[in-house]
Amino acid sequence: MDSDGVTVVVGFILILMISMISLSVAQTTLVPNVCKKVEAEHMEKLTQQVLELAEVPDSSKTVRLDLGVNYPKYLFLMTPSKGTTSLSFEKFYINLSYTKILPNGSKVYVEKSIPSYRIAITPGYYFYPRDSLIIENSAVFKKAGNTLINITKGITLDGGVNIVIYNSTLGSLSSSSSLSLTVVPLSSGGSTSVENLSITFSSVNPDFWLSFNSSDHVVELVGENVVRINASSALLSISEIYVSTKRTSIPSKSREVYALNPSNSYTLNVGETLTLGIKVVDEFENPVKGVEVNVSVSGDIGYVFPARTYTDKSGEVHVTFSATNSGSGNVTFSCSCGKVEYGIQVTPLSTTSQVSIDVSCPNPEEDEPSKDISAYVASNGNPLPGYEVVFATNSSDAVLNTTKALTNTNGYAVVRVSQTVSGVGWYRIYGYAGSAVDYVDVKLNTSVQSGVHVLPVYIENQLSNQLLDYQIKVVIDDSSILSKMQSDGSDIRIFDRLVSDPYNDTAGKLPYWIEKEPSTGELVLWIKLSLNANENKTVYIYFNKSGVSPESNGSAVFMFFDDFNDGDISDWYAKRATISATTLDGRKVLKLYPTGSTNYQHFAVPNNCNLNAENYIVAAYIYDRWPAGSVLFHYVDDGNWWSLELYYGGNRDIFRPYIDGHDEGWVYTHTPCSINAREWYRIEVKAFPDKFQMYIDNELKWEQNVDGTYRLSGYSKVGFVEHRGYGPLYADWIFVRKYAEQEPKVTIGTLIQ
Repeated sequence: MDSDGVTVVVGFILILMISMISLSVAQTTLVPNVCKKVEAEHMEKLTQQVLELAEVPDSSKTVRLDLGVNYPKYLFLMTPSKGTTSLSFEKFYINLSYTKILPNGSKVYVEKSIPSYRIAITPGYYFYPRDSLIIENSAVFKKAGNTLINITKGITLDGGVNIVIYNSTLGSLSSSSSLSLTVVPLSSGGSTSVENLSITFSSVNPDFWLSFNSSDHVVELVGENVVRINASSALLSISEIYVSTKRTSIPSKSREVYALNPSNSYTLNVGETLTLGIKVVDEFENPVKGVEVNVSVSGDIGYVFPARTYTDKSGEVHVTFSATNSGSGNVTFSCSCGKVEYGIQVTPLSTTSQVSIDVSCPNPEEDEPSKDISAYVASNGNPLPGYEVVFATNSSDAVLNTTKALTNTNGYAVVRVSQTVSGVGWYRIYGYAGSAVDYVDVKLNTSVQSGVHVLPVYIENQLSNQLLDYQIKVVIDDSSILSKMQSDGSDIRIFDRLVSDPYNDTAGKLPYWIEKEPSTGELVLWIKLSLNANENKTVYIYFNKSGVSPESNGSAVFMFFDDFNDGDISDWYAKRATISATTLDGRKVLKLYPTGSTNYQHFAVPNNCNLNAENYIVAAYIYDRWPAGSVLFHYVDDGNWWSLELYYGGNRDIFRPYIDGHDEGWVYTHTPCSINAREWYRIEVKAFPDKFQMYIDNELKWEQNVDGTYRLSGYSKVGFVEHRGYGPLYADWIFVRKYAEQEPKVTIGTLIQ
């Protein structure tokens, strides 16, 4: 070998040695420093996620914990495999004793031991210190070796004592991937006044709790790592949070009912009224909303209104008892968790105590199409609140918006009277309060613009509870009426009263949306209207005027609405799908085309849809070239939602949910398939937490109960979904409306003009 060859070999050996030394330095210094930085960033991110987990939510939420650590990869260098994080739930008990003071002033001693869980999250770092994040009573600690650092408060003692209980069926787990935790507030929103409060529990950081010691709350150690909090009086609130990785059935809580009135017995005269109330709470004194309560009266001494109702958000029910006959009896509140009785003694009405009524109208002679009628009810000159007044008219040409009304706190009951014929008319309106009666004569003038037609529509709430801002469907198929409307319905205006100039007047105007135009031979429109329990209302549809702008507006009517007429879909979010605004069959539509490798996670949901309802109805008008999808509903996040896959090629309808990021497949099926390919169809789904009902073109096709394994909470959106390799799907419109056990009864009247 000549000298040149030797030089090349030596040079190669030197380069190789330098490279090996460089790699060795990089392996021992660069890799640990980079990986330690990655772990530090992971700990910072994980800390924020744990803080979110510790927050007490107002409604169900999903918290994502990134348990895995992704280390960078370098050529010729060794880096750790994906790191894991452990999650554990340690059970402990919070022991309480106190005397609670009920709203009626009575006192009850309470002693209970409440199980709770301490949550610990510990990353398995290779380079960064293996600190643990611990949630205890909603406080978050960081444990570094034997040192505990407080990050947030937990039990608060400012203005009251607020305790947070964590409940879970989880044990311990370790994972190198993301974990979605469902956080559900099982019990919250209430407080109770207590005396002689004592709270005892074990703690991993007792020094933190000792820092709350004050003159109002004495905090002390009563054993190794055992904390006791004492207060002579306080406002106590207890919240319970349920944490799970699955959408499982949530355990129900025990309930109790107690009286709100300061006394359990009352004496009234005939003709007098009394407001009575109860409250339903759970075992943590938090209000329970939506409990059905039935109220009855014994002894034939009077009646209550309402006789059937539901607890409000405060867990309370209030009714008005009206004494009609002398004698003794009870007013009994009954519900699933018990009953409360009030004893009532009714004495005969003395000659010095008389009920009077004064019926009046502030403008009886003015030319107006409708007027408010007031009835003032008093006893010996003092107003009688909650007293039922019955109203009537002397002519069928005058209609009242209601025939019964209760007086307010000032003794007034108000109704509205309107005329059902055109022209000028005088009418007598009567008001009855027991045996007392009075009347007022009023003048009504329903002179509407020449040529404009008025159609009354009578709407009856058949439920014993109020319907607030409810969407009511009105269908008109009378060709003699439709022929007088503009073909697109642009001349339609709707009011809750008769008006003279419907195209300029605004008082009493109601929002509406036209689903099917008059030109189709069947007008279908939706009105937003509020109805009291068992109330009858009359609304008036005006039409037959050219050259006016349409006022159909679905966004003003529904909980959520989009008809894509603006050509803007930037407010929609697509997952593994391409969406676009286009035109099909003369309709402006949303087009969804599935992309990506997964079979079924190809969907679109609106960003601005934020439902806050357990029960609702979603409807849409869809065209699918090769169907294997339809509506998506109960959307919580990208990995948790329900859908209906209307699979034309497989001749079946499929309930296909995504739960915790997993496609559950064909959970339930229905045959045959309810739609055809390349045909428009109207789908309506009544969505509940535990079941659904599917209507196609207004016909019930499928009703299905859903097992607890697949149930979701905290859902807020609806949308569309399509299977990979199928579609595309086109949507003309979609809306969400409120649900009621029974739809209001709608009756079409006859033309006034």
